[in-house]
Amino acid sequence: MILALFLITSTIEPFGYGFILPAAKCDLQMSETQRGIIASIPYIGILASSFPWGYLIDTCGRKKSLVYSSLLAGIFSITSAFTPNLISFALCKLLSSLCMSCTAAAPYTYIAEILPPKYRDLAASIMNPMQIMGSALVPLLALGILSLDFKLDFGIYFFRPWRLLCLAFGSLFIIAATLAYDAPESPKFLMSQNRIEESLNTLKIIYSKNKKKSLDDYPIKTLKREPHRHTDSYGFRSSLKRQSTPLLQPPYIKWIALNSFLLFGVYANLSGLYIWTPDFVNRIILFGGLNESSACDVIVWEDTKNSIRNVTCDDSIDTNTSLISFIACCLCSIIALPVSISVKVISKKILISFILLTTGICCLLINFVKNGILLVIFMQSLMMTTLAIGPIGAYTTDIFPTHLRGMAMCLVMMVGRSGAIFGSNLVGSLINTACMANFYIFGGLLIVCAFTSFCLPNNKSKENDKTNIEITKL
Repeated sequence: MILALFLITSTIEPFGYGFILPAAKCDLQMSETQRGIIASIPYIGILASSFPWGYLIDTCGRKKSLVYSSLLAGIFSITSAFTPNLISFALCKLLSSLCMSCTAAAPYTYIAEILPPKYRDLAASIMNPMQIMGSALVPLLALGILSLDFKLDFGIYFFRPWRLLCLAFGSLFIIAATLAYDAPESPKFLMSQNRIEESLNTLKIIYSKNKKKSLDDYPIKTLKREPHRHTDSYGFRSSLKRQSTPLLQPPYIKWIALNSFLLFGVYANLSGLYIWTPDFVNRIILFGGLNESSACDVIVWEDTKNSIRNVTCDDSIDTNTSLISFIACCLCSIIALPVSISVKVISKKILISFILLTTGICCLLINFVKNGILLVIFMQSLMMTTLAIGPIGAYTTDIFPTHLRGMAMCLVMMVGRSGAIFGSNLVGSLINTACMANFYIFGGLLIVCAFTSFCLPNNKSKENDKTNIEITKL
């Protein structure tokens, strides 16, 4: 649950931009293009910091990296609520996002090493519906906070509801870090560092808590050192090279490239296109529905109307927008649970292909739908691409050995999250000039990813686990 909370926070922060930026556009004086750039900041930070965090995760530990990264992300996110202008707001969000790479990737590595092999795929897949369920907090908090009407004069800026929403989102990072403070370190990480006694003690604690027995009752008394791993002191550059070089050579480079491309497509839609969904829905609601028009007709007409009239900046968000998003998140989480559990029956490969193909078709159909209810269903279905992240992450943790797993996961996430930068900026630049092209591009990308996923290996966990830790006995 604590690991799921880390993933939820890394989802809530960028997803929250979908509500914060429309509400803050007048105070921060943002254009549509600037909103696209600001919305991509979380992923710029993740992209820039993934490699360093991967190195720290593999050398300093999973738990320590998670706690400190989440704490720093929360501090910078909360600080952004008190910034007076767009530049300082963007800077604080960038600093926060530089710490989010760890919270977005390390939990998958942690899960793979703390759970028995037979539960890993299921646990990694279930994390995704939990993320969707947690992301329902975004429209729920937006519904409660953005509906408030207050304006506090702080001299150089006014403290309005959207700033309070920033505080709420940032505090979740602090809560996650606090809850994880007493969590155990990964025993497999400790083994990879030849910290044998610490690893054995951690296993005893896990066994004691799971079985409600004494530490002395743990049946394993000694652990073998992991072969071919040396923890002698190396300089930083030498150590970084030793950690990263194997990932960029056969046989691992092809899996890095494949998993990265799949996540690129997922995040381009989920964190690029989908993050604009609240704004799209809000425009349609303020327009009064589709009225036999297409979604793009309404979106473009609303922008043209405001430009012609040269009206006063309007940052109002209809409460129905938040309510629709909240209901959609809840329904998606209900659907997501059985879909994720199905990984025990069908292969991860088939699950990934089915999810990406279905959501890709829904994305294409947005251009042709003229019924408001169907439009909302198709738009909100893009959230279901989240369900592909867990299985792709499970493949990554299966393929790579323990001492490379953290950096591999961060590297895959780094390239994958660049899709969010691509997606968010593409939507921002095309939404008012070539609206329909957006849905063709993103839908087509998902369909290509669906067929590419058949190149993934068979649905089997890696057989040669070098650590000799029998976690299945816990």
